[in-house]
Amino acid sequence: MLLLPPGRWPLSPARARRWRPDAWQEARLRHLVELCGLIRVAVGSEAATWLRTSNAVMFGRSPINVLLEEPNGLRGMLFRLRRECRE
Repeated sequence: MLLLPPGRWPLSPARARRWRPDAWQEARLRHLVELCGLIRVAVGSEAATWLRTSNAVMFGRSPINVLLEEPNGLRGMLFRLRRECRE
C-alpha cells in the first residue's frame, strides 16, 4: 500500500506473529489502515510520495511527519480525509 518492503516495518515477521495489541493499539492500527485507504482514494497512485512531501497546509511539514510527531495527528488527518472523500 505504501511501498514498504514486507517484514521490515513496523514489525519483523517473527515479532508480528507474537504481537498481541491492546485495545488502544488495535484502534490506532485500524485508524492508520483506514487513513492509508483514504489517502489512496484522495491522492491516487502518488500516495507514498504525498506522505513524504512537504505540505503548505501542514506548515511545510510532510504528512508522515505530522503523523509521527503530533499526538492528535492521526485523528486530525483521518477526520479531514473522511470529510474530503465524502464530498
